[in-house]
Amino acid sequence: MSALPAIHGRLWSTSLSVAVNHERMRYVTFVVYPRDGGINRLDRRVNKLGLEYRATHRMELLDDDSVAMFAEGRGDVEGLRRVLSESPEVFEFSVSGDDAGFFSYTRYAADDLTRLLMEDRRESSYLMDMPFEHTDDGGLRVTCIGTEAAFADALSEQPEGVRVDASLANP
Repeated sequence: MSALPAIHGRLWSTSLSVAVNHERMRYVTFVVYPRDGGINRLDRRVNKLGLEYRATHRMELLDDDSVAMFAEGRGDVEGLRRVLSESPEVFEFSVSGDDAGFFSYTRYAADDLTRLLMEDRRESSYLMDMPFEHTDDGGLRVTCIGTEAAFADALSEQPEGVRVDASLANP
């Protein structure tokens, strides 16, 4: 307990000079539509099941070049388990729930498009608001938060394999 006040005292006695940019906060909501029935082979196989994904709560590109994803949906849970267990790009998965509602954790090999999208996110200063919502027409609604400078290059080019509708933005 006696170390805490000493550390606290040192922090307050240190002089810091920080330049702060006072740009207004912005957000952009866009919908990503995968071409060819899905972002990648695994996504296309899962989409053939006709599952209704509600949200992707978390998605991370890991240091081993795999993607860890936590999603929520409803539909053929046994079919989902079958597709995930038969897919060579899936390293591990867990599905809990039933056809009325499930949560799934999947860790799978990153494909080129997913890697490109995830690396772009890592290199940008904007934040992605989670969860991503799945739309009834097959899209993925994503909201990003940041400054105008953070968005300057964010959507300058659309990668092959997806169509991006960025028509929703705050003034």
